[in-house]
Amino acid sequence: MSSTPVKHAKKENIPKEENSAEDGPDPAS
Repeated sequence: MSSTPVKHAKKENIPKEENSAEDGPDPAS
């Protein structure tokens, strides 16, 4: 149960550095 919320919080916490390369260039950047 701790793994689910932890991963969700981490992905939403730093979605600019990890998602930036995966999702490409951020629209807000």
